[in-house]
Amino acid sequence: FADNNASDSLQATRFSYLVDDLDAPTWAQDAIIYHLLIDRFYPGDETPGWLRPGSPLGFYGGTLQGIMDKLPYLADLGVTCLWLSPMWESPSHHGYDIVDYTVIAQRYGGNRKFQQLVEAAHSLGLRIILDFVANHSSDQHPFFLAAQTDRESPYCHWYRFTRWPEEYRSFFGVKWLPQWNLDYEPTRKYIIDQAVWWVKEYGIDGYRLDYVLGPSHDFWVDFRQAVKEVNPETLLIGEVVHGADVIRSYEGRLDGCLDFLLAQKIHQVFASTILGVEALDSFLERHERHFSKH
Repeated sequence: FADNNASDSLQATRFSYLVDDLDAPTWAQDAIIYHLLIDRFYPGDETPGWLRPGSPLGFYGGTLQGIMDKLPYLADLGVTCLWLSPMWESPSHHGYDIVDYTVIAQRYGGNRKFQQLVEAAHSLGLRIILDFVANHSSDQHPFFLAAQTDRESPYCHWYRFTRWPEEYRSFFGVKWLPQWNLDYEPTRKYIIDQAVWWVKEYGIDGYRLDYVLGPSHDFWVDFRQAVKEVNPETLLIGEVVHGADVIRSYEGRLDGCLDFLLAQKIHQVFASTILGVEALDSFLERHERHFSKH
């Protein structure tokens, strides 16, 4: 616990750091990762083709079979790892509002098809990482529906209600993305168990972790420890839309973070060409001072 002048452990700010000898997986050091939004990638060779929902927010018909059909193409590109968008049951095309963490959406092909995809990808030397959302769920998740319907439901503690049943914390105030209460031990265990299960049962190779700024650092320590116990070579990459000082705070919690500021500078130098190479060199010199050398 950190010393924030609290009178007891329940009020104290928790501080956690996992001390181990694990580096980021060796396979990730030179990995070429290709991101797929499943619904928009490819329907499959044996399908009638794309759907026409009439709205950019609709379902366009990409499937896991479509990805399988394109695995040789992806391998020929030199890709070594596929990062798949959230594929669990969800009312949206993007999938960041998960209804069930154990069931892959039938529109994509279901759990059995995903197992086939993992096996086919691994046979070609391609790894699979999933986009995992720990911060929030869909407002259609059965636990949230139970919490909102019955004030005596045990799931009321699983979310962060400020004025039951209509007011609760959510992802940037978006009502259909209620925030999990990950400081509550049963909720924390549930979310971590879901992540562990996909590593253990399906042999996935890692996670891109959505909005890691939402859950506490303490949560990510527990998350890392549980996942790495199953497979130390599992890659854990966090989405942190902040500078190097914040990214560095996830050392000992994650293997690394997406570096949006670095990506922006690279784009400004090599794509939009509004900056010269000297500006990138100067940025990197300052930026890298925040990080350890290992």
